[in-house]
Amino acid sequence: IGSSNITNKQWLGFEGNNFEVTLDLGEVKPVKALGIDVLKLPTSQVFLPSSVEFFTSVDGFNYTSLSSYYTSESDNTQPDGPVMLSKNFDNLRSQFIRIKATNIGTCPPEYPCEPNRALLFVSEVEIE
Repeated sequence: IGSSNITNKQWLGFEGNNFEVTLDLGEVKPVKALGIDVLKLPTSQVFLPSSVEFFTSVDGFNYTSLSSYYTSESDNTQPDGPVMLSKNFDNLRSQFIRIKATNIGTCPPEYPCEPNRALLFVSEVEIE
């Protein structure tokens, strides 16, 4: 998990853009949980994604949406720093996993960075 330091090289930053990754597990395997580690640091223009979507595929071409995680007011009341957004799954078997995190786009009006593009920082994805 990344640190609260935005200059830490563990973080990948996306200015106004979304994050998407596709992972090949090499063979069909059981998957119990999927997650993404993001940074919440509004004073530095870094915000939680508006949503995270998890996909699965057995062939790498046809993907099925498993679940979507929409950040809520309760997520935004968490202390600033790294936040793991994850979902647990029962009886999931997959070879290919795709995770998409949607950037909020621009800084919200209550922050001094508005109307600049918001930053989305990702340090790792979790597959259990």
